[in-house]
Amino acid sequence: MKMGVVIAVGAVILVCAGAIAAVALSRTIVAGKRKAPPTIKPVIIGSVEYRVPNTIETEGIVEAWNTNPQKLLWKRKIYPTLKFPSLLKETDVQLNFITNMITGPATNELTVVNEKGGQYILNTASQKVTRK
Repeated sequence: MKMGVVIAVGAVILVCAGAIAAVALSRTIVAGKRKAPPTIKPVIIGSVEYRVPNTIETEGIVEAWNTNPQKLLWKRKIYPTLKFPSLLKETDVQLNFITNMITGPATNELTVVNEKGGQYILNTASQKVTRK
């Protein structure tokens, strides 16, 4: 009986260790599989600076910052970023970072483009996103 308990506890420990390792690996970008996320130049409209952090945790997000004093006003997810770990695809190849952000077409709008070619318009006043 004691041997069965020891084996069961050992199996649980191995499963937990595997899960922790999987989470740790999913938060890193494997060299050779893809380049690091691009650095996007902030865009200023009025007194608000729009930034793209482009990290694994902030994939597809635009942030609005007050320029004086520096304060985060809001952040908006521009497009969905679903991950399917059960598809035996590594997380890093499923990432889809923002590659470009420019003002327009209207003065209070930003055009955001991602790695997969998706183009989105963010209305900075309403925070409404539309696919272009």
